[in-house]
Amino acid sequence: MVFRVTFWLFAAVACGPIFAADASVAAAKKLPQGFIERVHRDESGEHRYLVFVPARYSAKTDWPVILYLHGASERGTDERRHLRVGLGPFVKEQARTFPFLVVFPQSEDVGGRARAGWDADSADGRRALAILDAVEREYRVDPRRRIITGWSMGGYGAWSLAAAHPDRFAAVVTISGGGDPALAERLKAVPVWAFHGEDDAAVPPSESRALIDAVKEAGGRGRFTLVPRNDHEAWKHVYGVPSLYDWLRRPATPFPAEAPFLAAPVIQPDEPFVPAVEVSGALAVRLGSEALKALASTAHELVEPEMLTGSIPDIYDTTVTSGRPFNVCFTCIRYGGRLVRTDARCQTKRGCLNVVVGLRDMRLTIGRTYVTGKGRSAVAGPMSIVIGSQRPVWLGMDLKPYVKDGRVRLKHVATQFRVPPDDFYVTPPAGVSTRGWFMTRKRVSSGLVEGLYDSRDRIEREVSTVVPTFV
Repeated sequence: MVFRVTFWLFAAVACGPIFAADASVAAAKKLPQGFIERVHRDESGEHRYLVFVPARYSAKTDWPVILYLHGASERGTDERRHLRVGLGPFVKEQARTFPFLVVFPQSEDVGGRARAGWDADSADGRRALAILDAVEREYRVDPRRRIITGWSMGGYGAWSLAAAHPDRFAAVVTISGGGDPALAERLKAVPVWAFHGEDDAAVPPSESRALIDAVKEAGGRGRFTLVPRNDHEAWKHVYGVPSLYDWLRRPATPFPAEAPFLAAPVIQPDEPFVPAVEVSGALAVRLGSEALKALASTAHELVEPEMLTGSIPDIYDTTVTSGRPFNVCFTCIRYGGRLVRTDARCQTKRGCLNVVVGLRDMRLTIGRTYVTGKGRSAVAGPMSIVIGSQRPVWLGMDLKPYVKDGRVRLKHVATQFRVPPDDFYVTPPAGVSTRGWFMTRKRVSSGLVEGLYDSRDRIEREVSTVVPTFV
């Protein structure tokens, strides 16, 4: 796990009043944030769309921007559909920390051929680019980080629009899409990452694979990723992969070495199982889904409290701000929590057991934090990250059963876990000592807290690593 202590922290301690002034200007302007409804007007009338503005948006900085193209089921004139399918739900869940401007146009041609809905020569395709133009006139955008992405019909559209305007986009990400491989020749200067569910019956994975192969043959940068155990709705996993967004922040860099995928979306368990019969003295039992649910309903009672406690090695990080290097060390890190619910289901098609656990009061405590730079330093006392203090937080795991030495064992395959924004908080450090100009206790304390809030995806990874070990 690597906590990213954000640029904000180091800029605050290094530049002090300059950034305080910027913050006051932004506050005075009362810049709107979150999902904002907009209307685009052209010769055919009014067209509604959404813009997501990051919580820390400032006109002092160039921001990366994503143009998202939805699937066929979201066509119409209700722009709020974007919050239910595709990229929108993931942006909404991470609204506090999501670092991109996102433009959500809507295709209004509900009767046309779905795969051509966002084509570059269609009315909706041309309008999507006009809406992007309007957003860029209103907000400060970094043209080197202008991304186009889409799912299904939107995946086809992303290929088409990017090929028609290759100089406009820094990267293309498609999910469950396709198109004419002839488009590849025009995209050899733009990195393209195509995702496709291995069980997609609506659009064969071979369509994405053929396009990426054509991009590579043309001398371009292309990557095809087959999403395991997924059908046409592979967006449910792809848009939840943190490494995808890490790359989109720097699309000129190589593709990530790996694209880790999460387990199936967590379904919260039903009411606790009440046993109707007990079988004793059985030599062997074949367990179906209902029997597994029965066993799993009491499994959490067998987990000793100390099994959900432990320590994490020290974490080191470095950064350079305004030409000044800083080193950060998080040390004496411990974790603990309670397991309050378990559930299990057979995933016959995958050959896996899907286990869902309910966690309460998960606490990650950092005993001490050191921030050091030339002539400046700070030491912070204990601070904690607390998850699930109000209600159980659900974590799902895919486990592969196998037999070894006459015993059934489980191999961990994948995990899904999301830190709920409304049931997650960070406590300020118990104390801070500083040395050097502008290294005030208040700035360091606030910076550390904000930095940990911004590291929610890293915290999710750590919990996802720790919890399966006791299974």
